[in-house]
Amino acid sequence: MTAPRPGASDADERYRRKDRDVARRAKKRRRALEAMTPEQRQAAEAWQRAHQPGDFQKRAAARQRRKDDADGRALLDEIDRRREPPLSPEAAEIAAAIAALRAERDQLLAQAAASAEDHDFNNYTDGVFG
Repeated sequence: MTAPRPGASDADERYRRKDRDVARRAKKRRRALEAMTPEQRQAAEAWQRAHQPGDFQKRAAARQRRKDDADGRALLDEIDRRREPPLSPEAAEIAAAIAALRAERDQLLAQAAASAEDHDFNNYTDGVFG
């Protein structure tokens, strides 16, 4: 509520009148809400949510964000629907064997790298023909 200009000669009276007007509108709104059926109340609340006050650009940005969020959720749902079904027992067994072989390969590569670090290939004095 914006108060009247404080320097005005009738500022006190204007403030009291404005205060009464605000209280009267609030009382009228409260009575109207009490008289509504639950469906009417729900519709009124939905309208109020849809008609938020504020800057047009902020409302438009929020609306775009909600649309983008909904699009993102739909895209993620579509990806979930397209996921491959669970593996059969045979395929799971093959996948486990592949994982074990890859782990063994990684271990052998690590051992080879460690043994290569132990040797200083630049210090050989014998050469190729010893």
